[in-house]
Amino acid sequence: MLQNAGRAIALLAVLGTTLACALLSSNTARAADYSVDFGVDTVNAGKDAGSLACQLRKRCSAKLEPLGLNVSFDVSWKESGEATVRLENEDRSCCYFADGRRSVTVDGRAPLSRLPFFRGAAPRGGLFVQNEPVGILFLRFKFY
Repeated sequence: MLQNAGRAIALLAVLGTTLACALLSSNTARAADYSVDFGVDTVNAGKDAGSLACQLRKRCSAKLEPLGLNVSFDVSWKESGEATVRLENEDRSCCYFADGRRSVTVDGRAPLSRLPFFRGAAPRGGLFVQNEPVGILFLRFKFY
């Protein structure tokens, strides 16, 4: 009888350890749902690059030093791969994507996203504004 109780306890210990490992590894996977490799090549300020580990449905951001520029990413569902990319800077004349947009949506499943950005002003009313090219933001997403 004691032998069977010992085996039962040993079996429970193995099952408990297995369950704990499974739970811990699933939390680790949730710590980073995707990663973003990014780089910027600017006309005057040079180049900068980096990589971020991000979570779904949470804004993920990085500082690009050459321009004092912040870039942020929002991804809600990895199945769609759709990512919203924002550029922010204290200087109101910088930086915009095409058509004066502060944010764009890209397909994160694409091998590489190439996003030119500009200095100038956002369009207002019927005014046409021609902005000065500042650089290109390169993005590559990897979903786990």
